[in-house]
Parts: sequence; C-alpha cells; structure tokens
Amino acid sequence: MVVDDDEAILDVVKIILSSEGYIVETFTTGQELYTLTSNLPSLIILDILLSGEDGRDICYYLRKNVVTKHIPIILFSAHSQEDIVYTLPNNAYDRFMSKPFDIDDLVKTVNNLVKYN
Repeated sequence: MVVDDDEAILDVVKIILSSEGYIVETFTTGQELYTLTSNLPSLIILDILLSGEDGRDICYYLRKNVVTKHIPIILFSAHSQEDIVYTLPNNAYDRFMSKPFDIDDLVKTVNNLVKYN
C-alpha cells in the first residue's frame, strides 16, 4: 500500500513494484489507514507531508493499533530524516527514504521488509 498526495509518485512506485510482482494499492490520503481491519497490506509506504494530514500521526496510530502494529512502514519525504522524524520513536517506522528515491534502493528495501515479516 502506498499513500502519497502526489499522483505522479504513486504512479511511479506502482509501476516499479508491480514490475517486481507486487500487488500495489495507492491512495492520496491516509484515511484508508485508519480503517484497516482485514486484507492488510504486507507493507505501507507513507508520505509524511500529506495534504491536510501528518503522516507521522498516521504512522504513530498504525504502531499503536493492535491490528496494524506488525505491518512494516517506509516513510517518504522530500525533507531530511532529521527534520521530519525526530518526533517519532525509533520503532514507529521501519525505514525512512528521501525523495527523490533511488529505484534500486526502494526495491531492495521493500523486498527485505516483506521477506522478513
């Protein structure tokens, strides 16, 4: 599952991960993440600065929710990790990736997180 308010990024990530054999759902808001109860994704890629939403709050919610706390989370941002995630505990997310991201790094990270969970 990929959540980003930039549809171009959603399209690129979907194409990349689909070509690797993943089924990719994309969303432009984080509202879907608050209602996850079944058909849980194997991984969530979440933009931190969504229009009108803070991905850090969504990430924190996912980690506190008994249903979703086990799902690996990759946080995306055009800002540096130090500027963005300092308010989150280290265990609130599994990986931070800066935008623009390296395609090979994205694929390797997704493969590793999905394989070990």
